[in-house]
Amino acid sequence: MKLICFLLAFLLLWSAIYAQPLPDSVKAVYEAATSDYARHECLHVYLEAIRSDSNFKSIAEALQNYFLERNDHSSWDYVELTKIGMMSKTGDFATALDKSLELVKAFHRRKDDYGEVLARYRVSQALWYAGEIEQSHVYTLTNLPLALKLKNNRELTLTYNFLASDYAVMNKPDSGILYGLRALNYAKKENNNILLAAVYGTLGENYIVKKEFDSSIVASKVGIPISTDASNTVSLYVNLAQSYLGKQQFDSAMHYAGVIITLARRNNFNNQLRFGYGCLSQCYEHKGNTDSAFKYFRLAVQTKDELFSAQKENELKAINLREQVQKQKAEQEKAAYKNRIRMYILLLGMIVVMIIAFILFRANRQKQRSKLKIEQAYNNLRSTQQQLIQSEKMASLGELTAGIAHEIQNPLNFVNNFSEVNKELLVDMKDEIKKGNLDEAKAIANDVIDNQEKINYHGKRADAIVKNMLQHSRSSSGKKEPTEINTLADEYLRLAYHGLRAKDKSFSATMKTDFDESIGKINIVPQDIGRVILNLINNAFYAVDEKKKSPHLLKEGEEYEPAVTVTTKRLGSPPSGGDGGKPDSYRVEIRVADNGNGIPEKILDKVFQPFFTTKPTGQGTGLGLSMAYDIVKAHGGELKVETNEGDGSEFIVRLPSS
Repeated sequence: MKLICFLLAFLLLWSAIYAQPLPDSVKAVYEAATSDYARHECLHVYLEAIRSDSNFKSIAEALQNYFLERNDHSSWDYVELTKIGMMSKTGDFATALDKSLELVKAFHRRKDDYGEVLARYRVSQALWYAGEIEQSHVYTLTNLPLALKLKNNRELTLTYNFLASDYAVMNKPDSGILYGLRALNYAKKENNNILLAAVYGTLGENYIVKKEFDSSIVASKVGIPISTDASNTVSLYVNLAQSYLGKQQFDSAMHYAGVIITLARRNNFNNQLRFGYGCLSQCYEHKGNTDSAFKYFRLAVQTKDELFSAQKENELKAINLREQVQKQKAEQEKAAYKNRIRMYILLLGMIVVMIIAFILFRANRQKQRSKLKIEQAYNNLRSTQQQLIQSEKMASLGELTAGIAHEIQNPLNFVNNFSEVNKELLVDMKDEIKKGNLDEAKAIANDVIDNQEKINYHGKRADAIVKNMLQHSRSSSGKKEPTEINTLADEYLRLAYHGLRAKDKSFSATMKTDFDESIGKINIVPQDIGRVILNLINNAFYAVDEKKKSPHLLKEGEEYEPAVTVTTKRLGSPPSGGDGGKPDSYRVEIRVADNGNGIPEKILDKVFQPFFTTKPTGQGTGLGLSMAYDIVKAHGGELKVETNEGDGSEFIVRLPSS
């Protein structure tokens, strides 16, 4: 029913236009339309049909006057859309772009989707003619969802055809042909020769880009007989001329170039006129007629210069128009600004009063709650301190785990390997016994015994590592016991290194040790002193790694090799009476040195303070050195640091012998 109403309205409008003068010829159809959409669609179809007519300008002006008398700005804008399309094609694309953007906003405000789609199409068209192909393509893609929403065959044809044309210019003919065929499908449903001719022209352009000249010729020759629009007709002849030129059939190309020149002069299509001259110039050049080739080349250049001048003139007009609009807007904005200032002052006064009232209310409540908050903050602080201490302990345990796994794997590999060897030796021994070779069997048995001793040794080594891990992980009992300080320092050095390697495969550093073998065992709490040594070694590894990652801090020409050194030394006299005698009051010294960047003088006094750290946020709690300091003090010893900024640091632990 809707389609029948539309066709009747269109036929009535078409016959009325040629039966009587405007605007009365449109009046009956305009008033008989059942909806704005039907009225506007009919109007747009009619205008597109007559836009090539020589009387189009006078018809359009008469229509706009008629709509202004009725205060119908929406219909007036539809007439303006068709005029804008003519502006773009004749070179005044700058003005066309400005006007199209204004109409997009106008139709959007009226919630007129059909008009907005048409206006957006004009924006894309103006950008395309201005040479902004990529911007035109993006704008057309944003228009596609709105066109699909309308389900209007005409506008879907225009949108898909415009996308196909973009792809031809962007040298993507496969995509262009795909979208061109979609446009052709909708154009056939619309049964509109103007649209069909335009689509055949766009398909021809894509086939030319793909160098499928025969397909382009077929598409163009189908489009020419049904074309009623001068612009589409010229474009189709351009496709034919380009195709025959590509096939090097110069006589046919020259024929169609002549047709193009005739049509372009008649309709003032300067771009196509320039192409016609250029095509003739190329054809004559290939045929060896240099005089004619030069003649048409000169005409093409002259036409190009005239076209460039016209475009520049249009751009200047558009700039002047924008300046006038901006001036009017500036005056309006100035008046609106004054009104806003008055309103803002009033609002600001109200806000200030409300803020003062809120501050007074908040201060009163804050005073009442201050005591409770202080108590809660104190309790939270104590809880946080305990959590951080536990976090520091767990962090060191986590770092040890990876190192322990590496250390324990080594003796376990020996145990597994020697066990497999023993199994093979025992099989050999059984064979020798069966043969009666007792001497050979005894030799094999001796090898088994030697291997078993190695298994026992490495098993005890793994057992010692596990015991050390358990000692470190369990809570300290605070009980001192005789401990090999050299063994403890060596184990924690290797465990710390392998723990860091497990977290960061790129980490590497040279480990050096210098242990005084005369120290023997000293009475300490091994878990606590182990944590002290581990913390100092971890800090040393961190310092050398940071220096390695900061080559800009190195001296010019310096080759840096990260190194951490752990040394032990006995101070004072040995125990009197030999190993079983009572030790004198001598002390043991443990030094952990690195060749990192050192500690700046300004923070040297703070390194043992709780919660002080130079590491980035999240990488340190600031409790490691503080806990180490407290542990050493609890053992009756001392912990200090010596440093040279830029050359490294050395932490020194001195412990009593008992």
